[in-house]
Order: sequence, then structure tokens, then C-alpha cells
Amino acid sequence: MSDIFLSIGITTWNRSSYLKQCLKSIEDALTDCKGDEKVEVIVLDNGSTDDTYEQLMLFEKRLPLRILRESENICFIRGLLRCMEYAEGRYCWVLGDDEYITGSLVQLIRQLKESDADITLINHFFYIDENDTPKYMMKDQNFLLKEPKGKYNNYEDYLKSAQHPNAFFTHVATAVFKKDLWNASFSGSIFERYKQSESMHTAVLLSILKRSKIAGYLGVQLIALRVGASSPAWQDEDGRYHRFCIDVEYFPGMVRDVFGENGIVSHFKAVMLRKSVYVLLLGSKIKHEFSAGFYIRIFRLLYRHYKTFPLFWYFIVPILLTPRTILLPAYKLFFLSSRFSKV
Repeated sequence: MSDIFLSIGITTWNRSSYLKQCLKSIEDALTDCKGDEKVEVIVLDNGSTDDTYEQLMLFEKRLPLRILRESENICFIRGLLRCMEYAEGRYCWVLGDDEYITGSLVQLIRQLKESDADITLINHFFYIDENDTPKYMMKDQNFLLKEPKGKYNNYEDYLKSAQHPNAFFTHVATAVFKKDLWNASFSGSIFERYKQSESMHTAVLLSILKRSKIAGYLGVQLIALRVGASSPAWQDEDGRYHRFCIDVEYFPGMVRDVFGENGIVSHFKAVMLRKSVYVLLLGSKIKHEFSAGFYIRIFRLLYRHYKTFPLFWYFIVPILLTPRTILLPAYKLFFLSSRFSKV
């Protein structure tokens, strides 16, 4: 049996500057962990053609690093699954190559040992970058849970407190989980339904949460997640409409499949509307000059699912109706300055 306590898995492809930042942050985070539990880092290089491999060779001398290489890009999810196959830790944590740790892992290891949680939500920052360098960091420190505490004895109490999509593990880096529960979740109808999806990890993590005896929360903001790292496929009108459908239909459907038709689904939809759909709509108006027909489609989609939510009428509809020329300066003056500060 392995004596490794925590496995950190990273899948990367042609983003060596981000990967370097990520691995350097892990190196710094391990500085104070000399006497604590063992940690391993597993990086899967998804067929990169830049200097990713050279960077990995440099860090192999400085980290407890295992390098996996593919001859071609096998996609994020398959890369994640390969990392998990090789992970030997009791706990696992999956990071994106454009994310980085902002503190010491001593705090995380202590929390995991004390709580013995099956899955732990990690508090985090969001950052906006320019030229691969963090420029703005989010100010808000307590945005994931209404009444945060380090330990929840059932998933219902945990989810009642959730007030951000990432508290539902829509972003894989927000969760540290027991490896044996990850393995046990690869069976049954939920996994079969989502195993081909790029969001398969969320279905697995929600399944772990549902079967967990203890859910944990680390209140220290330990990781920075990049804002605006959207797929090129979401930049035109059809692609962006599909992106709205993911938040409005796909993720709520996944929550319904895992937890059943109950108050959890309605609560999740409200959280998505307030924290994700709103930001997606604002970004669409600010960064793109989409046609009026596109926004009519978006209105119909949102009306179909949110017409009974007051927030839709007094918050979302006004954004839909406000011209971009007015919204852009207001965004820069109020939204960006109120939520982010310069690094």
C-alpha cells in the first residue's frame, strides 16, 4: 500500500508558460511540508509541441514529479483519467495548467487529516491575466458558502450553504477527494450517462459528495483560477448559445440525475443564474458584438427555465436590453473595479 498522502494531477498541452507558473507554485507550497505527509505530482503532457517537455525536465529535479506523455492530444478528460490511474495518494487534487497554488500545502494536509472528509471544497481566487501574467485578482474572500464551516456531516447541509457553482464542483480544481471514492464512482447509470462528456468529472465529484459521510471546506484561499479561459468554439453565436445551454440545461440536468428532483435542483439553478449565467451574459455583451437575433434566442432559453425566478426579471432582462455602448463603460467602472484589484 502506498504511503503517499496527496496526489496532484495536471493535464497540459502547449501552455508551457502557464505550466511553469503552476509547477513553481507547487514547489513553493511544498516548502513547509518536509515533515508532513508525502505528496506526488503527476503531469500528463498531451502531445505538446512547445517547450513543455523541457520545462518538465527542469522541474523533475525539484519536485516529486512523475511525467506521462502522449504522442497526440487525447483531450482534457482522458488526460485526467490517465493521471488518476497513476495516482497513488489517499487523496487526489486535479489542477489546470493555468492555475496556481497561493499558499502552503501544510494547511490543506492538516485539514484533510483532522476532518477525514471524503471530499473537500477548496476556497480560491479568480484572476485575470495579460500576456500569461496575472494582472487582476478577485477581492472577495468568502463567496462559495453562506455559513462556511470546516466539516459537514451530510451533503444536504453542505449544499444548502452553497452559493456559487464551484461549490457544486463545476470546476474540478475546487475539490480534493479520496481516491477510493473516485474509483468507486465509475459504475452505475450516472457514470454511463456522462462518461463521454467533457464535464464527466463534475458528475463523478457530485456522486462522491452524495455518498460521502463527511464533506469538508478549506476556507483559506489556496488556489488561483483563471477567468476568461473560454474555448474558441464558444466565440461565435452558435458556440456561445451552446455555452449558455451548458449552464442553463446541462448542469442542472446533471444535478437532477445525481440528487433527484428536489429542492437541490432549484437551489442550484438559482445559484447558476446569479453567479454564472449573469457573468456569461455580461461577458457576451462586453466582449462580442452579437446580433439582436442571438439575444432573442438567449431570452427565449432563459425565459423557458427562469421565468418564475425574480432575479431573471430585475437583473438579467435589464442586461439583455441595455446597449453595449452603455454597458461597456459601466462594466469597467463598477463591475471590474469592485470585484478585482491589481496584482
